[in-house]
Amino acid sequence: CMPILLSNKSEFIFLHAGWKGLAQGIAIQELIKKLKPNYAFIGPSIQVKSFIVTEEFSQHFKKHQHNFINHGKYYTFDLQKTTKEMLL
Repeated sequence: CMPILLSNKSEFIFLHAGWKGLAQGIAIQELIKKLKPNYAFIGPSIQVKSFIVTEEFSQHFKKHQHNFINHGKYYTFDLQKTTKEMLL
């Protein structure tokens, strides 16, 4: 999981999300769209070299091309990069 702070000039939202929250669309909720954030801070989280998952996992994030095969068996996942892409 990782902390996420989104803000505009006068309001802010704190999120705490992991891959399941991202897969369920936490970063694109209606409340966040209404906020129209112009700033995002993504806090520390597990890094891509340590995030090894099954191929089935990658089906949750088909739009994000930075999942890649590792030794022909596993996929790795960049939690922070995926969050950035979802927020843009």
